[in-house]
Formats: sequence, C-alpha cells, structure tokens
Amino acid sequence: MPDLTQTQMNSYRRMLARRHTSAGLESLEAPAVASDNEASIRERTEQSREALLKLVEEYYGKDDDRKELVHRIVREGGEALRMLAGNDGRALGANPPALEGLEAIVRTDGSRPSFLIRDGEVDRASSPIGSWGDALSVSDAQLRKAIASVGRIDVPGSSVGFQGTGLLVGPDLIITNRHVLQVIGQEQPDGSWRLFPDVAVDFGHEFKARSTVNRRRLKQVLFCGSRAIVPTAIDHTKLDLALIELEPAGASGQTPFALQVSPTAWSNPSATIFTIGYPGNPPPFAYAPTLLDQLFHASFGYKRLAPGELISPQSSTAAWTLGHDATTLGGNSGSVVLVFGNEGVAAGLHYGGRPTLPAENWGHKLEKALGETNGRSSISLYEILQKHGATVHGQPDGRAEVPAAPAAPPSPTAITADWRKGVTLKMMRPLTFLSKPRLEGAELEATQDGVTPPEQFDGRNGYAADFLAGFPIPLPLSQRDMRSLRRGGNGVELKYEHFSVVLSASRRMPMMTACNINGGESRQLPRVQQWKFDGRLDREDQLGNDLYRDNDVDRGHMVRREDPIWGSLAISKRANVDTFHYTNSCPQMAGVNQVIWLGLENYVLSHTREDAMHVSVYTGPFFTDNDFPYRGALIPKSFWKIVAFLLDDGRPSATAYKVSQDRELQDLEFVFAGYKTFQISVQQVADATGLDFSALLPFDGFSQHERVHGTILTERIDQLDQIRV
Repeated sequence: MPDLTQTQMNSYRRMLARRHTSAGLESLEAPAVASDNEASIRERTEQSREALLKLVEEYYGKDDDRKELVHRIVREGGEALRMLAGNDGRALGANPPALEGLEAIVRTDGSRPSFLIRDGEVDRASSPIGSWGDALSVSDAQLRKAIASVGRIDVPGSSVGFQGTGLLVGPDLIITNRHVLQVIGQEQPDGSWRLFPDVAVDFGHEFKARSTVNRRRLKQVLFCGSRAIVPTAIDHTKLDLALIELEPAGASGQTPFALQVSPTAWSNPSATIFTIGYPGNPPPFAYAPTLLDQLFHASFGYKRLAPGELISPQSSTAAWTLGHDATTLGGNSGSVVLVFGNEGVAAGLHYGGRPTLPAENWGHKLEKALGETNGRSSISLYEILQKHGATVHGQPDGRAEVPAAPAAPPSPTAITADWRKGVTLKMMRPLTFLSKPRLEGAELEATQDGVTPPEQFDGRNGYAADFLAGFPIPLPLSQRDMRSLRRGGNGVELKYEHFSVVLSASRRMPMMTACNINGGESRQLPRVQQWKFDGRLDREDQLGNDLYRDNDVDRGHMVRREDPIWGSLAISKRANVDTFHYTNSCPQMAGVNQVIWLGLENYVLSHTREDAMHVSVYTGPFFTDNDFPYRGALIPKSFWKIVAFLLDDGRPSATAYKVSQDRELQDLEFVFAGYKTFQISVQQVADATGLDFSALLPFDGFSQHERVHGTILTERIDQLDQIRV
C-alpha cells in the first residue's frame, strides 16, 4: 500500500476530532488531531474497548471469539493512532493491519457510528455515540418519520433475500439505484422493464425487533437512468436511479420523503448528514474480511442509521454527485442521504463508494437529477413524480450538466469499486487479483452470438466410454429433464470433439458434461472470440448472451476449454471451437470461475500433461429449488466435478469435488461473502443430481467410506496441494 498523503491523514484527523467536539452540531475547525499524545490515545482506545465489549455482550452474548476481535481492533487501532499523531504516513500506509485498526476505531469509538434501528427508532446503545447525541436528539421526531419510509428490497428465493434499499417518495413510489433494478428485473427490447416475481419492499427488517413492516410488492418501473450501469468501474456520468411504482395499499402511517428542486445550502462540505439503509456483508473474493466484518457479520442486512458529513469528492465526479463519509456497506445501495435540520427531504441517493485510498462515498444530489429523462421520452423524472403524487418543491430549470465520459477507463486501483453493491468499504483491503482483467473480456461481450448448423457436427464421436483401458464408464444419464436433440441426430447426447453434453430441458444449461483428456497429446491454442448456439437444438432451449452481458457473470465452461484440445491440429481446433457453445456454459460468478475452480482444473490438466495420463472428467451444476433467479434464469449455487483415472499400478480411481458460489451470487444482490471448494463423494453427486455414476462408486474411497460407516464425508480445500487426484 502506498504512503498516506497529508490529505488522507487529515481526513482521518477530521473524523477522529468529531468525537470530541462538544458543540456537536457546528461545522468543525478541528485541531490537527484530537489524540496527539499517549494519554489521549490510551483513553480513546480504552473507551473503544469498553464500548465494543458492551456491544458484544448486549447483541451477541458471551462470545469469547468476538471479544478477542475487540482486543485486536484496539491493539491495531492504538498503533495506528500513534502513527497518525506522529504524522507518519509512510509507516501507516505500509502497515495494513494498523490502517484497518484505524478505520475500525473511527467507526467504533463514536467518530462515525452506525446505529441499529429498533422498533422504528435509533438504538443509541448499538454503537458508541460519540458527540452525535445532540444531533440525534434535535432530529429525533423527523428521523423516526424518515426511518419508517426506508425499506429493504426483498427477492424471495435469493441467497440472502434482498438486493438493496429503497426510499418512499410518494404514496406508492420508491426510488432506488438503477444497478439494483438491473438485478431485480430485466429490461425488454422496447425499453420497458419486467420485474421478477414477488419482489417487494419491506420497511421492517430490524435487528432483534420487527421483521416486517408495511410490506409492498413492486408493481412497475416508471423511470430509470438512460444508460445501463456496467460492473467494471464507477461512471459518475450515468444516472444510477430508478423510480418504481408499488402495488396499492391501505393507510400505512408513513410520511413519504419530499424532494427539492432549488439549490440547497446543505451541499457545502462539512454539513451534517444521515444515511438510512441496510448494510450487507462484503465479499471475501473481492476483499479480505476485516475485524469489523467478523465482529458484526450477524447484524448485516438489518436497518441502520449512520451519521457523517459531506466531503468534497477527491475523484472526478459529475455535477449531480455528492461525497460523504458516513459508514455504509454493500446493501446500502439506494439509501437515502438526509441533511441535518431538513430530514423530511430526500437530499441524496447513495449509489457507491471507493474502498481504496483516498476512500470516499458517493450519492446523487436528487435536485440535480429531477430534470433528467429516460433517453427515450421527453418526459422528465420531475413530471413523472408530480403525476404520481410525489411532493416536489420548486421547478426544475433543465437537465443537469454532466462531464463527458472518459475516453478510457481509469485504472482499477484508482476507482474500481464494488459499486454494484453500493459499497463504501473503507475498512477493507482489495485482493490483488481484483485488478486483473476478467477472462470474459469486453470484446467477447460485444461479439454477436453465432449458430453452428447441425451438419457441421457430422463425424463428432463425443465422449468415449472405453477411454480408460480396462475401466469402462458409460455416459452418466438421468431419468428426467434431459433435452432431446431436435435435429441432426437422436437421443439426448450432444456429441462434440472428445466430449459430450446432456442439456437440462427446464434449466436450458448442461446438467452434465463428460470429457476425455489425453495428456500426452495435449495442445495449447488461443481462445475463441465468439460463443455460439448449437443448431441441433432451438435457440429457446439454450441460454445466450442476454444472461451474461453487463455483469460479473462468466460463461463458465463446464468442459474446460483446454481439456479436449488434443490429437491432430485439425481435431484440436475443432475441440477448441466446440467448447464455445452455450450448451457447454453455466453462469458462474467471476470469483468462482477464475480462482479455486480454475485452479482445480489447472491442477488436473497439468498432472495429465506431466504424466501423459488419460483422464475422464465429468462436470455439472447442482440444481436446486432455491437457486438464484436472474434475468429469467436460475443460476446454480454450486457445481460438481468428478475425475476418473488409473493409478500408477493400473487400479481405477475416482474423486469428486464441489464448489459453492452461493455467497458470490449475493454480489448480484449487493450483499456478500465467499465461495468454498470441497472434496466430496461421488455418491453425493449421484444422489443430488440423479445421474448414474454406479460405474465409479466402487473406486471412490469417499463413497466406500460413507457406505460402510453411514457418515457423509466433506473435506474443505483451501490450498491446491490438498486436492486428491
């Protein structure tokens, strides 16, 4: 990590000083740092320790592990305070644990607290209050009304149940982010939107309090920003806003937020603000879990209020962008930003942030967005709001001016952020692989899908059951849901060069692939830059590019591209192209497709090359009723792989593996955690999929152990050298 600049050091000083400001409500002209000697550092850290231990006791019980986390936060934070007091930006920048401790202190000593909501009110005991008590008291009545009008956007059947936050701006209207809309609905060719079934906004979801309040289904999209939000880097020139109509309901007792057109004084830096929303757990595949993540993970997804101040954005932003430093996380996408003293007006809409230094959070100044249109009609957002009963003070004088989009995307280390989740993860360190390009590049996204005519598959023999000498393995089939070929052959087996696919009729993706690998004849060829539909099936039988565009979903090869590339050059080229058919693709999150699962596949293939081995590999998804609904498809939460081969002494062997992307899919929901890879038994795969792997069961040690002892074996793989092949 680079040295901290003086500006970054001062930003910490400013936040830390807020805790000690007795006036509480005045603009701060803070001293250089409130903790500038050893005595004050000890006082601050001990107060943080005491407050955090009290919180752990109150909300989590006698939890020794969390108590140890508190002590670690205090230790690291104390060291960081000493570096800050000594103005040692180099030492602090070179010590990520200390910097993480400093971020934790800022958010747990009352400098930038995050309060849970209980029964519609701020639970002041849920976070060290610092000097925010006066502001909360003065605004109490208004804040209670505001809290009641902020809800969680729920999607039944998704992994954690919700996608982001919405704010009530009319009797039957909510505003949220366009990037939230993009994962709760699907844009149609005419520009309209189809919302997924049973999506609702619930104004409850309070920690250990009211679970549901004034729940309303989402009815239709009335407006959204004219340009799609692309998940690569924040583009402040795009309006990340959507207006959604709710199903009618009776009297709710809620007071919708008003909106204001005229320029507001609150936009000055250092103004006190409040954000209200539903923070979610960040993804370890993108960020190393922090002490605070570990400490408070059980309360993610519940309603919170976080105070802070407006700041001047340090990066290049648009005229409609505000900067703030309140504590927000993934799931806060769509949170309202309120200005102290005028809490009945929705001043801003939080849409993202940057975890890398200099850290800052962003929202839209709603006054600057009201004159915007959806790009297809001349009707403005202001006019739509007026038509549907929203209260808007003032008259817009035209559209906001925004700077032209940059010619080239900024470097990932400069502004790449998990903005899709509304992330303002100031306390998290990005893993190095985040800066690497996705395997599925933009040029592939832009390529039009092709179609391979049935006759071009003539002569493909597909998977060979007798590929392993003396170890015949029939193609594993199921008794249900297999898609039959519609032309160019009979049966359910789609034969390609050195592999075969059996497609699921209901899910439109492979239920199983089977591939033969000859390590002694393996070749390396360049990637193909076009995906195709298989002409032996109808297009409607297969999932195409609409599922994969403009998101972090990869076309996950079930038969890995390199595996069937062996034999003569002509045959190898056919095999390479064959793997780029949608019949061989399942949607996988980039973190799953490109890290451990890819590592497992590399490990298998490298060993076959080294030993000139023959290997047969079977791969597919675990389909469940609780898979993640997305763009009209159900994305599997986990995948399996079985490897069959001959040991050095000629004995057959088979091993099975499972990788879960359940928590990565929360990336699409703006709430998060991590994938895991396990070695499991072949029997578990057979039981879960209905595929016939009876030929392999006698040669899998895990399956035999389970048969004899009646217990299920699952062994987690954290390092590639744990893989048993």
